[in-house]
Amino acid sequence: MKKWDITPGIDPNDSTLRGEVYYDKGVKADWRVTQDLNPFLKQVKLEREALEASPTARKGHYRKFATIPDVIAIEILENYGMDIHHPEFMKTPEEVQKLKAIIMRDYPDLIVST
Repeated sequence: MKKWDITPGIDPNDSTLRGEVYYDKGVKADWRVTQDLNPFLKQVKLEREALEASPTARKGHYRKFATIPDVIAIEILENYGMDIHHPEFMKTPEEVQKLKAIIMRDYPDLIVST
């Protein structure tokens, strides 16, 4: 069996996203993507605290809803068939509403503002 570890970028410390591909000739192939979510959860917490400390920060036209790490975007693509990185995705209000419902239900720790 062969195993390849894939780390994006030149410096492995630049990203918390990691990939592994396992290949056993003629038997099976498997892949796995992992990512440390702690830096994202810390950032979401800081952004929530900033919003709570400054109520006027909510008055803009655009508000950040959530932080979605790459590994969660891949999971959403695999489980729901939604490619949130597609250039046209955000132009489809129905799909954006479905995404928000998924995030609120399955990943509430990633929500910055509702």
